[in-house]
Amino acid sequence: VVVFWGSLLLILLWLCLNGIVGSCLFSFSLGGVLSNYFDLIFMMSDSIVYLILMLFTCSTISLLFNFHYFGGYNSNSTSLGILLCVFILIMFVLVTTGGLFSSLIFWEYLGLVSFLLVAFYDSSTSLRGSVITLVSSRFGDVAFFLLLSSVLCGGGVGLLIYFLCWIVISSKSACFPFSSWLLEAMRAPTPVSSLVHSSTLVAAGTWFVVCYMDKLYFFCSDYLYIFMIACCIVTILYSGLSALGNCDVKQVVALSTCNNVSWVLFFGLQGDVNICILQLMIHAISKCLLFTYVGDYILSSSGGQSANQISVGYCGNFFLVYVLLLLLGLSGLPFVGLYFSKHLFLGLLVCYNILSPIIMLLIWVGLVLSCAYCTRLFLFFFGRELFNIGVLRVSFNVGGFVLLTIGFYSVYLVYDVECVCLGLYFNVFLLFSVVVGLGLGLLGNLRTLFGSWVRFLFGQDLIVQLFEHLVLFLSRLVSISLFRWEWYLASFIGKKLYSGVGWLGGVYFGLSSVFFGLLFIIVLFTAGW
Repeated sequence: VVVFWGSLLLILLWLCLNGIVGSCLFSFSLGGVLSNYFDLIFMMSDSIVYLILMLFTCSTISLLFNFHYFGGYNSNSTSLGILLCVFILIMFVLVTTGGLFSSLIFWEYLGLVSFLLVAFYDSSTSLRGSVITLVSSRFGDVAFFLLLSSVLCGGGVGLLIYFLCWIVISSKSACFPFSSWLLEAMRAPTPVSSLVHSSTLVAAGTWFVVCYMDKLYFFCSDYLYIFMIACCIVTILYSGLSALGNCDVKQVVALSTCNNVSWVLFFGLQGDVNICILQLMIHAISKCLLFTYVGDYILSSSGGQSANQISVGYCGNFFLVYVLLLLLGLSGLPFVGLYFSKHLFLGLLVCYNILSPIIMLLIWVGLVLSCAYCTRLFLFFFGRELFNIGVLRVSFNVGGFVLLTIGFYSVYLVYDVECVCLGLYFNVFLLFSVVVGLGLGLLGNLRTLFGSWVRFLFGQDLIVQLFEHLVLFLSRLVSISLFRWEWYLASFIGKKLYSGVGWLGGVYFGLSSVFFGLLFIIVLFTAGW
């Protein structure tokens, strides 16, 4: 089955690369007066084929790792594998939908199955994480409902529709202020995290931008466009800073997902769909592999996720090389991974002077933070402190890391192709940015600098806690409003009468209650008339 679907996807990819597959639509009418609005529309294009290829690759890795994670074929691996297959199938159909109604149906199912996946372990922490994930997803679902109703009612394309689109995108892409659910989703098994953080939930927002960007006139409102750009940049900054101040390995990887997905949205909002899809594909496959390797490390460390509990002695050197290459790609170093999309996008911004200098400065800080948290992850596996027994090992590894970077840039600066577009100074500035990121990552934990704000994700976890307290308060109000005081009063009086005069007193009290109740109803209706 894997060979068949893999061959089919490779054929589709070859057709797309040769320009044979364009954009085609498939519509299934449900009949009725509003059949034009409620048709199930499916489409296929070059961008969708690339997304399907990404989904297939990450799904294969996650399903194979699932059986390794649970130690072979057993009840846990089988049940989780079935849920993963359903989740993958829903995401596959969602990617191919071309109408708001059909997209809404599978968007709802995607949130439901993700709730079941996060709550797989059936513990209090997993249940809390699944509820937070579901509630965060509900914001996007409600916005999707309102968006569909606005389009059906002919409300036009206004500021409200743009704002609803942004809620739909940010709730799935873990963009500000919906980033807390991405860390809470780490309560799920590692195969689920490798799939959720790579090509499914976090990729749904990017798919919405690619699919409906032109249909909904996404860039007509300048104010909302600036707001969305600001949210992406803020997410890039605080996710990078939180990754530098966190000691949980899986949460650092999750924060890197939040950072990279915000980069993807930033590329998409600028209108360059090709760079957006390229960034998403490279990040998805790299992050899926990185999660499997980190999960393997956690298994070898007896389930410990803290940086002080990571033990790499049980894993071979090839695993360390794989992790190093993945971190190099995620950090955006030359000729590896995300370097191509970030460097091309940054070069276009510099050449055409699209954004203001302040935004360009913030983008540069985001690039530095990307190198910094990847260096921190690198130190988690190759050495944790500079002044301990492993100082020589860390120094030699970091030295090779820097020499590799300098070698790539030295070869890169020889050619005149890029220098014609950006110049020598720009490439030297990029080299300086990488060195600054390496130095910031070597500084270690920044929790002492930002305090508890790093632990609370710069206030977003506090919003979740306030929402929890609000729900508990409202539930207490509901319980008070549903309190049947007359029933407790009647039972108390009945017990007193029964204990005083026997069962005849209880019968007398019951008949009296029925009589006075009927009399009260008659008086009430008489007053109404």
